[in-house]
Amino acid sequence: DIISVGGAHPDVDLTNFKYLANYPNIVLVDDYHAKDWKPVVRGVANRGKEGSMKLRHVTKGSVVLPNKQKQWAIGEYTLLTVVCATISLERLGPLNQTIVAATQHPVVQQVIIIWNGPN
Repeated sequence: DIISVGGAHPDVDLTNFKYLANYPNIVLVDDYHAKDWKPVVRGVANRGKEGSMKLRHVTKGSVVLPNKQKQWAIGEYTLLTVVCATISLERLGPLNQTIVAATQHPVVQQVIIIWNGPN
């Protein structure tokens, strides 16, 4: 996937796109400039802190507009969490198959199992 994120609402967009991205992927972040586009830089930093995105490159030069400068950042989504929940003993077989398949996927780094059934 190639995903392009602009400067309008970067934190929300970067959060939402991580759930839609396939592996491998490239995330192009427009309006990445520490001085003039702080919410964009903060959005990328937030995804980096949670481990879901790696920043690979930031363009050296910037485009100078009348009031602001622009740069591009290039990264990739890296973390996928699979959550499995069940309350029924009959569903443990298919759930186990899902867990095995998920752990073999190259970007799945954790599987969370929620059991809400009888003790």
